[in-house]
Amino acid sequence: MLNRQTTLPNNMASIEGGNTTYPSDVKLLGINQLNLPNLNEAVQKLNGSSSVEYELFISNASATQYGYLKLKGGKVVKFILLLELHVIFVRPVKTMDTKTIGYIVKYCKDVMNHATEAYISCTDFEKNKVHQHFQLPPQCTKAGKELCENLVQTLILSKEDNADFIEVGTKQGWNIYLGTYVKWKTKDFYPEILQNVIPKSIAHRETAKCRNRFIPSVQRKEQAFRKMFDESPELKIHFLLRVSSYMLTFAGECGIYFDQVIGIKTTNMAYHALLIAMYDNVNYGHGDLLVLSRDKDIDQATRCLNDAVLLVNDDTKADENQKRESGIQALHRRVINAKTDYLQIPVVVSSCATAQLRTDLLCTISGLDGYYCITPAVLTELLEWHDATMIEKISQHHTEYIAVFNRHIKELGLETPSFIPDQRMQVFQILLAVRRTYDEYFGEFFGDQTESRVIEILGRYDDVGSSQNAYILTSFGCCLNQEISCGRFHYISRTKYIVFDTETDSAIVDDDYIYFETKLIKDLAQQKLNLRSVNSLTDALGANDCLVVNDKNSKCYRFHVQSSQGEPYMLYTYGINKKLVNAENRKKLDLVDLDKFLLSYSELEKTEILLLGNAPDGSYIGKDVAYQNKSNDSIFITGQSGKGKTFCASNFLPPLAMLGSRVAVFDVSKSFTREELLRALPAEIIDSLFEFVEIGMEDGKIPVNPLYIGDCSGLPARKRRIVGLIKAAAGKLNQCDSKNLNGIISDMLKKDAKNPSISIEMLHSTLKSGGKTGAMIHDLISGLLNDIERIGCEDQGWSSLFDSCKKIVVFSLGDEVGDNVHALLDILISSVFEWQRDHNTAPLTLVVDEIKGQNFADGSPLHTIITQGRKFNTKLIGITQQYISQGNHAVDVMKEAGIKIFFEPARSQDRIATELGYKSGIDAGFGSMGRGEFILSCDCYSKVDAVNEHAVIRCQTIRFVDTPLYQKFKSMYCNMEP
Repeated sequence: MLNRQTTLPNNMASIEGGNTTYPSDVKLLGINQLNLPNLNEAVQKLNGSSSVEYELFISNASATQYGYLKLKGGKVVKFILLLELHVIFVRPVKTMDTKTIGYIVKYCKDVMNHATEAYISCTDFEKNKVHQHFQLPPQCTKAGKELCENLVQTLILSKEDNADFIEVGTKQGWNIYLGTYVKWKTKDFYPEILQNVIPKSIAHRETAKCRNRFIPSVQRKEQAFRKMFDESPELKIHFLLRVSSYMLTFAGECGIYFDQVIGIKTTNMAYHALLIAMYDNVNYGHGDLLVLSRDKDIDQATRCLNDAVLLVNDDTKADENQKRESGIQALHRRVINAKTDYLQIPVVVSSCATAQLRTDLLCTISGLDGYYCITPAVLTELLEWHDATMIEKISQHHTEYIAVFNRHIKELGLETPSFIPDQRMQVFQILLAVRRTYDEYFGEFFGDQTESRVIEILGRYDDVGSSQNAYILTSFGCCLNQEISCGRFHYISRTKYIVFDTETDSAIVDDDYIYFETKLIKDLAQQKLNLRSVNSLTDALGANDCLVVNDKNSKCYRFHVQSSQGEPYMLYTYGINKKLVNAENRKKLDLVDLDKFLLSYSELEKTEILLLGNAPDGSYIGKDVAYQNKSNDSIFITGQSGKGKTFCASNFLPPLAMLGSRVAVFDVSKSFTREELLRALPAEIIDSLFEFVEIGMEDGKIPVNPLYIGDCSGLPARKRRIVGLIKAAAGKLNQCDSKNLNGIISDMLKKDAKNPSISIEMLHSTLKSGGKTGAMIHDLISGLLNDIERIGCEDQGWSSLFDSCKKIVVFSLGDEVGDNVHALLDILISSVFEWQRDHNTAPLTLVVDEIKGQNFADGSPLHTIITQGRKFNTKLIGITQQYISQGNHAVDVMKEAGIKIFFEPARSQDRIATELGYKSGIDAGFGSMGRGEFILSCDCYSKVDAVNEHAVIRCQTIRFVDTPLYQKFKSMYCNMEP
């Protein structure tokens, strides 16, 4: 090949009409583009133009003709017209290590002709066969072909430097451009000219699609998908690995990598095909499956893929150890070199190959064991549909996904249990981060049970090449968690004075440790772990910072306690770090000292307790909201979107109604429509307890007249009703304006004392004639009054509405009236609250589904309900995403609610956790919260003292159908036996 780089000496001679300068004492073969339309004219003009001797390629001005020219003594002694073509672009084709393997050349005969593409490999350059890709002149001789070869090689190489290259053979799958744009890269990504060049593993790949071969509709696919995992939850572990293979690729720059081989042990060949379908997410069964006996295929797939499970099927016999050895070595190389940008998850499906894999590189999972009424083909279709949906959503929200995934990786790095082997730390972080990210993105699916199962699998030391201490530690961790799960221990909080129950297996608990009697730990070591001495266990615990050691380096920790008979004595314990306790059992330990708040089903049947959540052990947490208590029962529900805030609030409404409260819901974001409520409550409850009212110029009238005063007890009540409404619409007024407004309205009511309602026209007139203050207020609210007049309202008050309806009334307001502050909502709440102050015969509950922009100014109805509503048995349920929000007065006021419910916060997690009494957001468990989980902070009902006492408890959202009040509902409305 010609070298296109030439050093030019200082003694230069120029060719007339050309744009290149050549040396006068050197023979040079290069390409000179002339500013002439054709080469015949160029030859005539160059003849005799210089006395030097050289030979070169020349082209015309439009670079469509190329020829060979030899000059001697200033005369043209030889000219050959070689090619007529125009090169549009040259695009190098490279491998991951930037080695060029060929070029895509796009050219045409002249500028106006149809373009042609050719792929020219570097092998063609080495064998001087590049000219074969172009049409040579018919009369071209052997010498002419050699000149054409030199010409096209020089031409291609001259255009390579600034050309964009395309990479083939590596980094295929998810590709990130500029940090935000993500594309699923299959064979269709490559130019057609490269289809025969790309590796087989890429050529056979297909993009995930929603096919309809077996299940025709998306709805039925979703039902079948959920049913499959509901009936066979053990499949979730396998599915988690499949999902991880996609999600991990998005986070390939997080510094994490999958450095273990997943070994799937199969004993039932009937389930073998199902496992293959579960893990085959490279090409959905349309290509060749990798087999253990072909190590070259495994190596090639490792180099070419970064986006999928590296699925290897064991095709060998049980006694063919030597035959599978090369494939196993290929898998070993894959995980050992995991840091070098390999993102696949290697999975081997076999009944015997796992015995030959290195134990420190292997994590074994049992195969399928049960009855599965689904075929591999149907499973493939369901999984491909799921993959297509997942890929689309993550592609659209890639930046947000990266932030969520990295947050979970960071949190897991800080809370990894000490009993997880060092070899599996990366896998632990990946699988749990994927579990939490998936549940956060797509709704609760895997849940804590899957997470606990992953920890159990990764925590086994019997199949890991590790130290004896690590094995003992893991065995003890599993044993301890089993004992805690079965409820063996009675827990006592560590305080200054401890009464220790010697008749039960008791343990003392503080923030970081659990203290067990030394005798109990000795029994576990000898009977459960088969250790000769407890010293082996305490050495393992101490070596991993899982044991409290006192100042004198003693492994025993002493407490001065009293027995249940009141006798003081010295208690010797071993302090075990809570790091050994799994997530489910940690939730139980958090309930120490909270026994008095944990209510059973039977304890609720004859009380007026509003159930607020389920504790981790399944018991109930509630608050006594009896009418005579007059406590602050307003509820503030906060947390990021999609965590279950509206679901939680929806399940509070039926029990409140069953406990005798009037309930009015002001829906400004379509969160409490019948369709949305059906997600949380059965249809029978909605039909029996709810009444839906559409308000708007095209929907319906306001069912009450906000200016109705016929049910007021006297002039002061009538004045409060109208003044409160005006203040709600106008916003905060200063003291002088408030005083003047009271005088204006008082005078108006005295003039017309018998009229049961104030007309909008009368209110307009009164304010206009009310001096400077009246005119100013009229300017503020006239637009709203006109809107109300256009919508219309029924000529009745709240008494008539509640007496006739006797249901939970849902007012659908939308954005029909006022701007984003929802002024109509403010005046309706003002009207109903002033009515309640005058008719306090039953509790009143008001619900606002989105706290955003309403009037919470001092003295406003909403502000008064939160701060003084208990005096009038009125509570507000408010929902918002942000708890820490600078400059948001509404949120600041809502923080005074007596009941606060914290779903996983969108931000400021550490600050919120500190307010709740935790050390950090991680300590509060915000990072591991699933859908429906929250932290409750309120005065909870104590069954010991029969009063409400403050507590902070981690809970799960309560479902009305699981409470005793549901039985009462059925007996009242459905004529069913409770």
